[in-house]
Amino acid sequence: MNNLIDWTKSMAQTFEYYLVDPVTWRDKKLLRKVTSSNITRDNASDLIISGSIETDEIYAEEYVRIYLVITQNNEVHKEPLATLLMQAPSATVNGKFKRCQSDGYSPLLELRDDNPDLGFTLPKNSNILDTVFLNTSSKCRAPIPTITFPVKTLYDDFVANADDSWLTFNKDLLAQAKHHYEVDAMGNILIAEDVKFESLRPVWKFTDDNSSILLPDVTITRDLYGIPNRVEVVCSTSSGYLMSVVENNDAKSPTSIQSRGRTILYRETDPSISGTPTQTILDDYAKQKLKDLSTITNTVSFSHGYCPARVGDAVELTYKVAGLDKVIAQIQSQTIDCRTGCKVTSTAAYLERLW
Repeated sequence: MNNLIDWTKSMAQTFEYYLVDPVTWRDKKLLRKVTSSNITRDNASDLIISGSIETDEIYAEEYVRIYLVITQNNEVHKEPLATLLMQAPSATVNGKFKRCQSDGYSPLLELRDDNPDLGFTLPKNSNILDTVFLNTSSKCRAPIPTITFPVKTLYDDFVANADDSWLTFNKDLLAQAKHHYEVDAMGNILIAEDVKFESLRPVWKFTDDNSSILLPDVTITRDLYGIPNRVEVVCSTSSGYLMSVVENNDAKSPTSIQSRGRTILYRETDPSISGTPTQTILDDYAKQKLKDLSTITNTVSFSHGYCPARVGDAVELTYKVAGLDKVIAQIQSQTIDCRTGCKVTSTAAYLERLW
């Protein structure tokens, strides 16, 4: 994050585009004929980052780096937004102007374009993270920082599927170690540990006060369908069976029996309880089950001026008209419109406990 910029204050914004040397990974040539671009980040997508640029010239498959150039207090700062492998340009000519549209993808594309040998097997006890690092660094031109990874080993042989690319194989392998790929704005490929939502701390606060960069349009998706308000847990024992019933009778809860005017039942007949079950253990299990099932994930879509809050980061949202008051949400996807104003549309998820 560039701490020299106050993202809530006025600034002049322009964009710069550079061809990237795939060997040194440095900017090598300024592109002067790009008219617009957009960038999409989404950790749920295979390649994490994609985008497109519109230009007045055609060039071959190239890595392109996009910068937001900020002038504030007579000082100029360059903020990298993405490094994309541009492919398959299409050109439109109207007799006076030529417009070329080129789609771009993160450096992970180079892993998707190659496949393991049929039957490729990583043997039991192999070091997962070191293996993914070697697989990635040997097949991608993008840098992958060398760090000391924790030791995570395979419990069984890991065999590539017939339709696996190196990307899907490595991602499935990383999941075994509770890690995942990330790609930063400079195009570096990172191997990162999965982090639980509860442990995230917000990197940015979006508010509805006068200094906010949050734009007024906010959409919240909240799906309460199927949330139970009665849980029954039945457990067989050597002397018969035990049963526990827990109900949500909280009038303030939108999913309670009183609020809904009906009972929505969840029944479990084979609970995952270790040791010898007792009535107390079963009651605690049923209560926790109703708590877990009464926790939903809401999504909120909102637009804002550019700031260094990226996909995967937690943010704090206060927009009281929409019922959001210091809500901690994790950004799931973003689209950056590289035009005047640099509007960013983000989708974030947050947990809501209904009982």
